[in-house]
Amino acid sequence: MNTPTAHVEQLLAELKTNAVVVMELYPLLTKINYHVLVAPGTGWPLETASFLTYPISDRMRTLPVFTSDTYPLFEQLKRDAGAEGLIVRGMQLFQHLKDKNVVAEQGDTKLAINPGWEHGILVSRAALLGVLSLAK
Repeated sequence: MNTPTAHVEQLLAELKTNAVVVMELYPLLTKINYHVLVAPGTGWPLETASFLTYPISDRMRTLPVFTSDTYPLFEQLKRDAGAEGLIVRGMQLFQHLKDKNVVAEQGDTKLAINPGWEHGILVSRAALLGVLSLAK
């Protein structure tokens, strides 16, 4: 049986060749759990979490989240930063990032879902708002 997380990963893989799957993918992004990296001792409640971000260019950073803790980059980043892994429900995470303006329209941070994987994606503020609107 295909789990919701496996279905999201399948849709992420299809997205590169079939943009139409975004209509199915976006609502599902809020229905799964994510593994996120936070500074030690800051993880719960979510309002106190200090998310780890990483530079991808001079002007852009990413906030990595993973659909599973089995991605090698998750463990590598966790180990290298001495970070804690936190599991957060998708809707809660996306709403928090919106409310706290972590992923901002003119900001320098984008959400990276499954970075380091060939089918990982970057989520802008506009996409984050689209995900939230389709989830309701």
